[in-house]
Amino acid sequence: MFCDKCGKPAGDGEKFCRYCGSPLIRKAGPAEVRKPAAGGPGQTVSGRSPGKNRKKYILAAAAAAAVVVLVIFLLLRSTPPARMERAAGKGDYETVLKIAGEEQEKGLSAKMLTELTDVLTQIYGEYDSGQREHAETEELLRRFSEIQDLSGQVGGMMCLVSGDENMKQSAYEPAVEEYRLALEYNPELEPAKEGLEEASGQYREQVIQTAEELVEKQEYEEAVREVDHGLTILEEDEELTDKKEEIQQEYEEYQQSAAPATVQMEIFYENYEEYGVITAVDGAGEELWSVTTGRYAQAQLERLASVGLYGEVYYYVEDGDVVALRASDGSELWRNSEFGGAAVSFDLDEEGNLYLCGYFGPDFFGIDAEGNTLVKIDSFSSDYYWAYGLQVEGAYATVSMEGTPSGPGYAEFRVNLGDYSYEMSGEEQESQGQTGSAEWTLEEICRRVGEYYTAEIGNGSSYVVFESECRETDTGYWMILRYQGGSSANQLATDVTVNTETGQVTDGWGGQWSLYD
Repeated sequence: MFCDKCGKPAGDGEKFCRYCGSPLIRKAGPAEVRKPAAGGPGQTVSGRSPGKNRKKYILAAAAAAAVVVLVIFLLLRSTPPARMERAAGKGDYETVLKIAGEEQEKGLSAKMLTELTDVLTQIYGEYDSGQREHAETEELLRRFSEIQDLSGQVGGMMCLVSGDENMKQSAYEPAVEEYRLALEYNPELEPAKEGLEEASGQYREQVIQTAEELVEKQEYEEAVREVDHGLTILEEDEELTDKKEEIQQEYEEYQQSAAPATVQMEIFYENYEEYGVITAVDGAGEELWSVTTGRYAQAQLERLASVGLYGEVYYYVEDGDVVALRASDGSELWRNSEFGGAAVSFDLDEEGNLYLCGYFGPDFFGIDAEGNTLVKIDSFSSDYYWAYGLQVEGAYATVSMEGTPSGPGYAEFRVNLGDYSYEMSGEEQESQGQTGSAEWTLEEICRRVGEYYTAEIGNGSSYVVFESECRETDTGYWMILRYQGGSSANQLATDVTVNTETGQVTDGWGGQWSLYD
């Protein structure tokens, strides 16, 4: 035993240090412990050290905790999401699909769906970085689409991949559509948002470039159609809308500068056939373009007739078809084959609708500016055979008819251009082979004058005189002769005076002939 203060040795039984006088405190030996319950208060009993006992308990508890942690860790590693994560990390998608298939029967948990979404993102990343080919990626995604709860996510990813492929091939329009569809599947798919923005910009530039190339070739209508199509993909796009307006303005200016002064048809007869040559001439007399019609066997009525130039369109009739040509270049705008007649007379209304009548029918035919048939009346009445004159006035058209089952006769039919109802106007007039001036009605005189100049001048020309434009004179009538093949409907040709006493007809060109011969 030693003194705690000076460290000198002390003898057994001593209570104070013989060197420094400090009290000596006796400590329990290794085999002794104080156990009050065993021998009464203050008694010492033999046993283990309390410190060592505590250490043992701590070590045992730590070991037990470690075992529990290990068990939990092993259990967590064996869960389907954990197994799937490990397989995906190795790129083992077969195992991922197998685990998902097994779990699908029980219902995929939220954690499992999250893990599968991460797997899809990983697959797309491999494709995007070039580690996986397009076809291989699509096939792998297709297999994942068989997982029912994942079909929407897979659909979005497949559209995203298709959009990327289209971008690589500069197919910007389908790329826009694919990215939009991808976002319909998954509105939060960031790569699709970025792809849509880029594809839209590239597509816009492509449309504008194509339209400008068409404008350079003066194909303005095609350019407008190109931009219109672009606006169906990029709705209300400001740049495309501005480009369309710009092209339309330029087209109007071009039309004004390129419009021909005249367009005329000349009819030729060779080997019992007829054909026409349509020629456009500018103000300086230079030919702008020329179109040759088909060749047709000569018949009682001419197979070709010039209707005339109206605005930017030239109309004519070819073997029963009504044809419209672009005045600037002679290209065919449309062809309507429903008329089927030999055009004798024609006129246009304020809306640009064209009306015609055929000598052998139809008695009345209407066509709009796009070439669509508005109305076709084969016959107004079985009492009248032949239509020979047509005039539009406001909301009505008047058609002049001749020929009856009992002999010569004339009538006018008035057509309402709103609903195409019609009625005979005025009194029916008949002729029984009159030869004297007093026996000829004004309508008969007008018809005879028109027929004379149509036959005399020929070359597809058609002439007509309207009663409403005739003025009675002291010796007969003064009337206007109109040409139905020029640059406007019923173009003024010349004036004509008729002496009903002698039958002499004098025209503004200086010609004279007899009405009654």
